[in-house]
Amino acid sequence: MVAETSNLMMVRFRTNLWNLDLLDEVIEYYGIKKKTPITLTFMRYRNGGLIPETFREFYIKKVHILNSYYELDEGIKRDITEQFNYLGKLVGMCGSYKSSFCKDCYRCVWAYERFLASKEFREVLGNFYKNIDR
Repeated sequence: MVAETSNLMMVRFRTNLWNLDLLDEVIEYYGIKKKTPITLTFMRYRNGGLIPETFREFYIKKVHILNSYYELDEGIKRDITEQFNYLGKLVGMCGSYKSSFCKDCYRCVWAYERFLASKEFREVLGNFYKNIDR
């Protein structure tokens, strides 16, 4: 975990069913303690063999154009994300429950605009311009 978070736009957490304990730690540290936005990116797997046997039943095989992959069932994605609703926009997912495409999300844009408006960014920008004037 990073101690100084004022320069972080957001934390992206690559989520699957076998790292949910780590997700809880990340939410506690970055979301609750540091108030840094967290974006959950639900992992897709081209090779289903990479998914541990005990979790395979929760992944669905999908095809996009010619490429097949395994993606977590949307109901499970919803169950994981909704447990953090009490944190509002601080925790959200990349894409939507049905799609992981950027066109269905723009969460990164929201986090970037939030960071640009932050006091920390204004201080960095002010120091930058001071150094240019020298």
